[in-house]
Amino acid sequence: TAFNVKKVTIYNNNSLSASPNSANDGIYIRGKQTAINVQSGYNNVFDSTGNIALFTTTAASWSAPVYTQDGTISINSTGAVTLSSPGYGLLSKAGTTTITAGGALTIGVSSGTTTNGYLAVHMVGGNVTLSGNANSVIQKYTNTNGTGGAVYMGGGSLKFTNMRFLNNSAKLGGVFWQSAGTMTLTGATFTGNSSSSQGGA
Repeated sequence: TAFNVKKVTIYNNNSLSASPNSANDGIYIRGKQTAINVQSGYNNVFDSTGNIALFTTTAASWSAPVYTQDGTISINSTGAVTLSSPGYGLLSKAGTTTITAGGALTIGVSSGTTTNGYLAVHMVGGNVTLSGNANSVIQKYTNTNGTGGAVYMGGGSLKFTNMRFLNNSAKLGGVFWQSAGTMTLTGATFTGNSSSSQGGA
């Protein structure tokens, strides 16, 4: 069965206050703690010729717009993809997560900063591939007393393509902290990131 859907908006919690930009066609999913949560044995594919926006409104442990516990998440758009949350942007424990944007891939808030101690990408395992155009950005994450301003890498495989890291900060590793796993960056730029102790990036 095939469906030609112009726009899909999913609200999976009644207490939400944030609103997606409904002016553009695409897929919009918002939840209090997670927008997409995939567990073992499930394969989720989100394809759109419009923009894809995933929102959460709460900063909490192991909650994010995209949370892969196992299984597969594939998010593909010819437009922009946005992961917006006051807490984590993407969590990976196992499985495979692929996000591909023909436009900009943005992780982070557009104004202000995220909640201190929560990162754009927190990995303890799995395989994550993130790519977008040259305007893609991970921005405004702070981890004042911790390791990694924007990315914590504790295992698995993480690949970035065309990503700017903008105005992130931490005590150790203004952008990255890696204790295990492999990380690959292609076409990355760094602006305004800082550390109060060691490693600006």
